[in-house]
Amino acid sequence: MLGLWGLTSLSHQLVSHRRHSSPSPLECHTLLTGANLGRLLRFLHDPPTLELTYFTKKEILYAHKRFKNLALEKVGHNRNAKLPMDKLLTLPELRANPFGERMCFIFSSTKDGDCTFEDFLDMMSVFSEAAPKSVKAEYAFRIFDFDGDDYLGRRDLEETITKLVSPQRFSPGDMEALVSRVLEEADLDDDGMLAFAEFEHVISKSPDFADSFRIRL
Repeated sequence: MLGLWGLTSLSHQLVSHRRHSSPSPLECHTLLTGANLGRLLRFLHDPPTLELTYFTKKEILYAHKRFKNLALEKVGHNRNAKLPMDKLLTLPELRANPFGERMCFIFSSTKDGDCTFEDFLDMMSVFSEAAPKSVKAEYAFRIFDFDGDDYLGRRDLEETITKLVSPQRFSPGDMEALVSRVLEEADLDDDGMLAFAEFEHVISKSPDFADSFRIRL
C-alpha cells in the first residue's frame, strides 16, 4: 500500500538523491514561538530554559551561526534581523527540499516566508532528531495543508504529490487514482478529506516518518 507514509518515504528518497546525503524532505510544534531574540540569547546562559527548544546550547549557537552566514551584512549584531525567503532557500537543506518554500511560510511569524532567527530556530528545532514524532506530525500536516483550512483535501494531496515526484508529472487520471487510493486508506470517516487525527493515525503506522522529516544542521 502506498498511503501517505509511502509518499513520505518517496520524498525522502528524492531529496537524498539530489543531495547525496540524508536530509529531511521537509520536512513540528515549537515552544519558542513569540520569544524575542534578546530572550533567546539570555536562554543560552540559563540552561534550564533550554528545555524550550529541542536543541542544546551548542546547537543553538551553531544554528545562529548558520542563520547569520546567510546574510552576514544584514544580520551582524542586529537582534531583530529578518531574512527574506530567497536568502533562506540558499541553505542547502532547504534548497534541496521540495517543501522548502512551504516550510518558510509555515514558520514565518509574519506569514510571508521571511524569517527572524526565532522563526528559523523554530523550524530547525522541529525538524531536529530530538523533536518528538507527534510534533513533527503536527507541522507536517500544516505544510501539506496548502489552502489552510485544517484539512487535507484532494487539492492539498494533489499538490503534495506533485511536489514529491517533481520533476516527474502524473497524468490527470493517474493523479486522481493515486489521491483516491490515499483517501481510501486514510479517510476513516469517508468525508473526502483528512483531518489531523486521521493524518496522525496514518503517520503512527510509518516507522520511518520521524527520520524522513528531519534536517541535520
